[in-house]
Formats: sequence, structure tokens, C-alpha cells
Amino acid sequence: MTIELDRPMLTREEFMALQDQEGDVRGYEYEDGRLIPVPPVHGPQSSAWGDLFLQLGHHVKRRRLGRVWPDMVVYLDPGERKRYFPDIVYLANDRLHQYDGRVIAGPPTLVVEVTAETSEDRDRGPKMTAYHEVGVPWYWIADVVSRETEEYRWAAAGYDLISQTPFGGEFRPELFPGLTISEIDNG
Repeated sequence: MTIELDRPMLTREEFMALQDQEGDVRGYEYEDGRLIPVPPVHGPQSSAWGDLFLQLGHHVKRRRLGRVWPDMVVYLDPGERKRYFPDIVYLANDRLHQYDGRVIAGPPTLVVEVTAETSEDRDRGPKMTAYHEVGVPWYWIADVVSRETEEYRWAAAGYDLISQTPFGGEFRPELFPGLTISEIDNG
């Protein structure tokens, strides 16, 4: 369910205040004047999310490649018409200036969505399209239903699928030579 707003824009303060509401949603994303409730994260999605974040974060920190955040708000476009909370977001050193201490403004180097039944349509549809349109170079989907991680690289016509790795296999992302992400759990 989406919520149409009476006016097309929310200030950053209004948008962030919505994230503190109680109820059966984790918060809201914002897309072209619409608030989109984000469902809560359950066990399988949370387990996969944690495994990916820990292994990726450790690799990036150890090699001083930039920064990795879980569930960080990203204002994709200069007009702030698309505001998402990717499950994991990475900024390479050359993009760290996009983080202002509260939000990331502009396309990150990598967005990771850990998708489940409740989020698959948005992660593979409008969000993937939006990430491509603003030039996010890398997009990963960790799908807890199919139990595989997909790595996509930006191309002019759309994202190219670079690899598909079962959760039980060794995911060796092209973006991070030398990184092996293994044993992603979604149970």
C-alpha cells in the first residue's frame, strides 16, 4: 500500500520524523510524491543481511576502500524525489563526500537489497530502475526465496547480470577482487 501525499515534497525533517512512527512497518521510503511503507525484516532476511554486511564491511574497512552502512537513507536524485533505505550501501573513497553525516546524497557505489516475498517486486522493479537511472554502478540482490546472490553492473541499456551464486557457494564479487563471501545464512 502506498500513501499519496497532498503535496509533492517532504522536507528532510518531515521525512525522517516519519521513520520514528510505531506500527507494523519499519518506516517509509519516498518515491515521486508517494510514501511507501517498508515491511519489517524477519529472520531469513535479517540473517542474510547480517552475513553480507559483516563480510563486506570487514573487507572494505580492512582495505580502506570506503564505507559500508546497513539501512542508510539515500537521496538518489538532486530533487530528492526518490529516498530509499537500501539494506546495505557502499561508498568508495571517491564518493565519501556524498555522506553528510546523516544521509547519502546521490548514487552510491553499490546498493544491496536483501529481498524476500514482501519486497521482491519493488527490489526488482521500481527500485532497480531508479538505481539504474541515477547511475548506481553496482547492484546486488540477495534473494532469500531462491537462496542466491545476484551481482549486476551498470550498462547503458540496463543492469547486466554478472554472476548468480547460491547462498551455500562462494560469492566472489567482481567489484571487490579478493573478496569471497561465503555461507550466507537465511534461516
